[in-house]
Amino acid sequence: MPNEDWQVICQRGRALREAEGTLSGQAAGDEQVPALDHSAAVRAIGTGAAPQPARSAGVPDPLASVVDHLDELGDEAPEFVSNADLAELLDFDPAWLGRRLAELGCRSTRERVTSEDGRVRQARGYLTADLFTAADDVRDLGGAL
Repeated sequence: MPNEDWQVICQRGRALREAEGTLSGQAAGDEQVPALDHSAAVRAIGTGAAPQPARSAGVPDPLASVVDHLDELGDEAPEFVSNADLAELLDFDPAWLGRRLAELGCRSTRERVTSEDGRVRQARGYLTADLFTAADDVRDLGGAL
């Protein structure tokens, strides 16, 4: 059916519904938010694959919080994250965070990092891959080292 014919049919149907008072929803100018957020439904349903447990499941804090944060960053997660940045972001005392992560098997290292203003500084922190490995090791040991 040509598009012009379809438009004529739709316009005639709308006129008949308006005359009968049966026009409703968005067609009648109702701007209500749908009861279902379609993007939320898609995220909830996902791809149909079985949901994966969080990588931090069974891992004690603060390592669990660190791993959750890095997982949220996804592909944007840096290869190296400084102890100071983690402490500020997660609202932990930097010295306590460093000690606790060491107790959980996280080895710190020093790396050169570039700040937003372009200056290079040396910082103590962790390789992201090492943090994930430590979380896996802790989980495999039942949540404690």
